Amino acid sequence: MTTESKEVVTIDTSAIDKIRQGMTVVEIDDLIKKCDALKVDGVDDKKGYEVVYESQQIIKKHISNINKDHKAGKELVTSVGRRFDKAKKEMLDKFIPARDRLQEKRDIVEKEKARILKEEEDRKQTIYDERRAAIVTAGSVFDGKVYCYGLGSVSEADMWNLDDDNWDSMIAKVTDWKAEEDKKLAEQEAEKKAESEKQAKIAEENAKKQKELDDKQAELDRKDLEQKESQRKIDEEKRQVEFDKQKAIDVEKAKKQAVIDEQKRVEEKKIEDAQIEKESIKQAEKNRIESEKRKSDKQKILDFADVLESVAMPEVKAKKSEKMLIGTKQAINVLVQNLREAV
Repeated sequence: MTTESKEVVTIDTSAIDKIRQGMTVVEIDDLIKKCDALKVDGVDDKKGYEVVYESQQIIKKHISNINKDHKAGKELVTSVGRRFDKAKKEMLDKFIPARDRLQEKRDIVEKEKARILKEEEDRKQTIYDERRAAIVTAGSVFDGKVYCYGLGSVSEADMWNLDDDNWDSMIAKVTDWKAEEDKKLAEQEAEKKAESEKQAKIAEENAKKQKELDDKQAELDRKDLEQKESQRKIDEEKRQVEFDKQKAIDVEKAKKQAVIDEQKRVEEKKIEDAQIEKESIKQAEKNRIESEKRKSDKQKILDFADVLESVAMPEVKAKKSEKMLIGTKQAINVLVQNLREAV
């Protein structure tokens, strides 16, 4: 009977206890429950927010220490690494969710802060827009930098930063200035209107006087026109007598000239007809000779076309030569057709 010798490994579990941060499971669970029970009552609960923050820092510190102690212990006792990993997982499974839940509580507060800040920015923007509209409506003019009214001005910073009382005072100044400007403008318009009415009355009186003068002048012009019309009729009758007399003389002269012109036209026509007849005879002879020439040339061309058409192609064996002769024959046929059509 043989006895096997077994090596006894002594494990120092103090490193594992160190990972547990010197706390029992009950103590750890109790710490987690206390963290989960923490509350923050809105943005104004600064104390509650600080407690959540400090508790989260404690949890973060435990997580950091667990990771450090795990690393140190694992390097010293590699043979029990799995136990270290299990201990680490057990601890982190408790602390990490606790840390995240605390972060969720902080996130709720941070989101609420962001919402309140956004509402405040929107409120300020609305006030700015309303103030800018009010300052323009009140009569100020923007010159690219400030809103001007009279000798005063309102800056962009004023619209953002003035409290309501000071802003109302500013608007009152602009409104008073605008009312004064409108009053001055109304007075100027009234003066212009009065002056315009005065000038209109003077113009009406002048128009009345001018009409009286125009009426008198029209009567004088009418009488003068009647005298001129009477004289025109007398003169017209005299001119008509002279015209009729001259017309009779011109008619007689025209008759005599017509006889002379007709005799001249008859003579010129005889000469022209003789010349035309002579030219016609000459052109007829020329056309006859040209026709004879054309008839002779036409027959020659037709005979030549017949000769070309009767040309026989030699017999050849090569396909290339045969193809060339076919093309030549086709070209000759086209040439023959063109010659016959041309004449």
